[in-house]
Amino acid sequence: MGRREKPLAPDDGPVRSFAHGLRELRRAAGGPTYRAMAAGSGYSAPTLSAAAAGERLPSLPVALAYVTACGGDRELWEKRWHEAVAEEPPPAGGDDTAAPYPGLARYGPEDRDHFFGRDELVGELLELTRRGPFAALVGASGSGKSSLLRAGLVPALQEDAAPAPSVIRILTPGPTPARTHRGLFTPGALLLVDQFEEVFTLCRDPAERSAFIELLTAPDTRAVIAVRADFYGRCAEHPALVAALKGSVLLVGPMTAEQLRSAVVGPASAGRLIVERALTARIVADVAGEPGGLPLMSHALLETWRRRRGRTLTEAAYETIGGVQGAIAHTAEEVFAEFTEEEARAARALLLRLISPGDATEDTRRPAARAELVRAPASARVLERLVRARLLTVDDTSVNLAHEALITGWPRLRGWVGDDRELLRTHRRLTDAARMWAELGRDPGALYRGAQLETAREAFHVKHAGLTAEEGEFLDASVRASDAERLASARTARRLRGLTVTLSLLLCLAVLAGITAWHQSEESGRRATEADARRLAGVADTMRVSDPYTATWLSLAAWRVADLPETREALFAAAAQPDTYVYTPITPEFEPEDNTVWTRFGQDGTTLVRVGPDRTDRWDIGSKSPLEDLPGLGKHAKRIVDISPDARTAAVATPGGIRLWDLEAAGMGSAFGPGGEGVSGWFTPGGRVFASHTPDGGLQLWDTATGRELLGIADRSAELRQVHVSPDDRLLAYCPESGPLRLWDVRERRRLPTPWLSEAVPESGACVASEVLFTPDSRALAFNSPTGIRSWEVRSGRERPRIETDGTPDMAFSSDGSHVATLTGETVQLWRTDAPDAPVFQTPAHGAALHDLRLDLAAGIIRYASGTEPGLTLRTVAFDAPAPAERERIPLTGAAFGPDGRTLATTRAGVLELRDADGKPRRRLPAPKSCDGCGPVMAFQRDGPRFAHLDAKNRVLVRNLDTGSVETTLPPRPGIDSVALSRDGRDVAVSRSSMSFKALDSAELRAGPGRGRWEQLRRSGGGRVLATAPDGSYFTEYRQLVDPRDGSAKRVMRGQGAATAAAFSEDGRFMAMGDWEGRITLWDGEGEALLAVLVPGERRIPASSPPALAFSPDSRTLAVGDAHGGVRLWDTASPRSQGSPLPRAGGPVLALSFVPGPGRQELRVTTPHVASRAYSLSARHAAGTICERIRSGLPEPEWEFYLPAVPYRPTCPFGDEAL
Repeated sequence: MGRREKPLAPDDGPVRSFAHGLRELRRAAGGPTYRAMAAGSGYSAPTLSAAAAGERLPSLPVALAYVTACGGDRELWEKRWHEAVAEEPPPAGGDDTAAPYPGLARYGPEDRDHFFGRDELVGELLELTRRGPFAALVGASGSGKSSLLRAGLVPALQEDAAPAPSVIRILTPGPTPARTHRGLFTPGALLLVDQFEEVFTLCRDPAERSAFIELLTAPDTRAVIAVRADFYGRCAEHPALVAALKGSVLLVGPMTAEQLRSAVVGPASAGRLIVERALTARIVADVAGEPGGLPLMSHALLETWRRRRGRTLTEAAYETIGGVQGAIAHTAEEVFAEFTEEEARAARALLLRLISPGDATEDTRRPAARAELVRAPASARVLERLVRARLLTVDDTSVNLAHEALITGWPRLRGWVGDDRELLRTHRRLTDAARMWAELGRDPGALYRGAQLETAREAFHVKHAGLTAEEGEFLDASVRASDAERLASARTARRLRGLTVTLSLLLCLAVLAGITAWHQSEESGRRATEADARRLAGVADTMRVSDPYTATWLSLAAWRVADLPETREALFAAAAQPDTYVYTPITPEFEPEDNTVWTRFGQDGTTLVRVGPDRTDRWDIGSKSPLEDLPGLGKHAKRIVDISPDARTAAVATPGGIRLWDLEAAGMGSAFGPGGEGVSGWFTPGGRVFASHTPDGGLQLWDTATGRELLGIADRSAELRQVHVSPDDRLLAYCPESGPLRLWDVRERRRLPTPWLSEAVPESGACVASEVLFTPDSRALAFNSPTGIRSWEVRSGRERPRIETDGTPDMAFSSDGSHVATLTGETVQLWRTDAPDAPVFQTPAHGAALHDLRLDLAAGIIRYASGTEPGLTLRTVAFDAPAPAERERIPLTGAAFGPDGRTLATTRAGVLELRDADGKPRRRLPAPKSCDGCGPVMAFQRDGPRFAHLDAKNRVLVRNLDTGSVETTLPPRPGIDSVALSRDGRDVAVSRSSMSFKALDSAELRAGPGRGRWEQLRRSGGGRVLATAPDGSYFTEYRQLVDPRDGSAKRVMRGQGAATAAAFSEDGRFMAMGDWEGRITLWDGEGEALLAVLVPGERRIPASSPPALAFSPDSRTLAVGDAHGGVRLWDTASPRSQGSPLPRAGGPVLALSFVPGPGRQELRVTTPHVASRAYSLSARHAAGTICERIRSGLPEPEWEFYLPAVPYRPTCPFGDEAL
């Protein structure tokens, strides 16, 4: 839209000269509105407008987006931008030692005069330190714990009126904490232990760890520890530490807005500096609510201070460095630009080693030993410079990224991760496997075999390329073991052949010669066909994101050609794949000039229209085919201000007023509303009303059928940020250039009061970054924000249920308002608007610059666009959300399947329900009691009808599920946190814990109703019972197989970290285990040999969400459910993943079970809102599902292209006749 901009002199400095040039470029392009320029550019209209304001130099991406929108020469303008940067006056200099902000470094005791915003927390910590000998500070990474200890507690202790400790010592544990720091534990000393989590991450020796904890918790020791919140659960592994923590914990949460203001302004005032009010408000808005955002804020403030104007820290300087999220990237790029080619290569290798790529989750940082990173002089130089720039943190032994924002905020690093994602995953798995191999004393059972070994050999075919010595030795040992096994097999085969009677061979030689030749020919043909099928499955896997439709075709064809593990994996991946197709409209002869082309994605998501001066193109998205070619708008194309939601009408601003152009009839309607330059306008969602705005005439609403004015508002804003009309055309909401959002009743022509607006948009109701939409019922306004979506009813001011997302989402409501789809840069999600505590569907989003989200609930389709012209791509995602009747209105809190998979026990809101496998309730009982972090205490008998659970009185009740009666009630015991039944159902065991002890108790069940008697089997060291082994042993969280008769440990499994979940296969051949680090491992049934590390540890899995594990009845498949609702299947023989993860329903997976279905096997999955959701595991059923979805198989021309040596066979329709 037009905007009256302040005049600029082209010779008034480099910034204003550059802005003047941008304005001239826009004027030469016909003066497109900033809203038109923003469409598809990836930036908002205010951002593009600010680029030409002349107040500060825009970033290069914004400048190039502006140039592209105006049809300018990108290469020429990039050169002009760099020249403007070079001509800008240098930022204010000075020694960094005078800086009031430490950047990514922590505040120290010497920074006490610059440490603000934590007074209340310092006082609470001081009081906690006075009250007892031990205190703990617990908070997220980046919440400021280290600074709180050093710059907060230390000065407070020194100034305290109470007797001060004789000496205050600050330490970090390191790999050998007891041996290194024993000498610091002197009488009267106060020890401040920072980064206490190192006792779990760096100290690998349990005895060393226990010795250090004993020193800390000794009666004559005074200590304060600071530990990351994600490691707080690990403290429960040590009884002495549990006792010390009781009543001694202080949580560090995000700073409030007022505290953040103090942290921004306070240090500056202490240094006699001034912070612009706009800068303070901007930083507070950017950091508020972020538990780990303080290092980012401090770094951004340091960089802003370096670019200060005199004594003033300005918002312009903050913008220059890219704000909180962009400051680190700005610094990183400056450092990288100084590297030589050799150092640049070393930097890439070093940084990628510090990253763990996510699998449908965010990428995370990964601490690494210094020896792992520095293997050449160039690496040492790079490490030194990155540390000096405060991008990396180091201690005596390890190196880490300063913050994970470096991964997402530095485009170069993000690109490296994207380019090498699969190689990085392979490398991380290799690193983890090599580490475990070393921890297990180089156990041959931990070596790679089969597909894992082949994958690693292929990835690192150049000997030890990019590998550490330990990784290289592990890979070499795996290769040698594999070769030895192959040679042994060959020798055995030769001996067997040597025993064959020579005479029999001679007598049969003539006959066998012909048969052998025939069989060899058949075998050769079969192997060639299988090779083609494997190759086709591999091609399909590479196309899942770029062309999911073709990938589905190829997956189905590969399985039809040969039923192999690789082709079944591809088939299941295609069946579980939500992305159905990707469509990029192509019109190679359509090359418009002067920014005269408008593109509109229809509101219903089925039509795309592209309008230009010479032609109009329309596409049907469902069939991926162009519709009729229509005439263009000629000279009127430059005057388009909007296209209707149904993509059939264009609004043109003519000198005589707004006129509507019928794209199909190629005719212009009568004029209404204002005309001339500077007119902007918008169609309402229904297309029946058109809103127009001019700086002189204000805002008007018009009836598009009659041209009658419905409402006129004398708002003289130069530009309106957003204009929205409710679906029933009754309400108008708009954002003026400044001030709060305004709401009008169109029919009554009056402004409505909005007392709830200050809560909806905290900054005085101003429309800043939030998108505003009316809900489909026209009764509420929905606002998006960095934390999700909030909606308020406009008449009553009542807030509707909130939807919480990671990042600011685009949103699209279903036509009935029952669901809303959200789109962030990482994820597509679907929510119920009345119960949005967890999404009903979610899948990763693909592409860059995502926009134009559409939802068709009836068709089960979500569509969105990525990229801009001419590379605009439309993506379609199919979903199968649970029907409302299947969804649990009150979320389940716990669940367990019986051993046969036909009975499901669920708990919620004080009720225990026994259900059928499909989730239908059978019987309601009082809910079993829960313990913190372990869920409801209940268990099924492995081979029988009994079911045990803990009631509210701490009694264990044992029921017979066949009769429903309580057979035994055992007397109360304190601290019960798990229960298990013996395989024969004759005994019950419970684990108990308190601050001072752990115990495992057992009781023999008497025949008939009555009470049993408890007997303590073991005191201390047992831990919660997680599973019952086939031989009747109990497997506990401390990796012990416990004899049920006397409580003795039959076996203690090797490895680090307590177990959180376990499962045994029915035949006893396999055991799967999840641990505190999030790692999933596969063992033999005796717990002696580690067979595979299926999921490497992420060290971020919350203790309250252990994985769900289940083996199939034939022991061939292991199902693993995670805390995010994902389920992945693993082949136990390979071991390798079977296809893609199953579609996610949201919320943690509570229970899994394999259940025989009609003619096929099913996997049943329980999540908080879906008691039992079935996934078929039949290849035939998967093929049928695919055919039903895509309607046709691989066409014969494509078959000949991909499978030229294999005769064509139809793949759909799928049925008996097609087999």
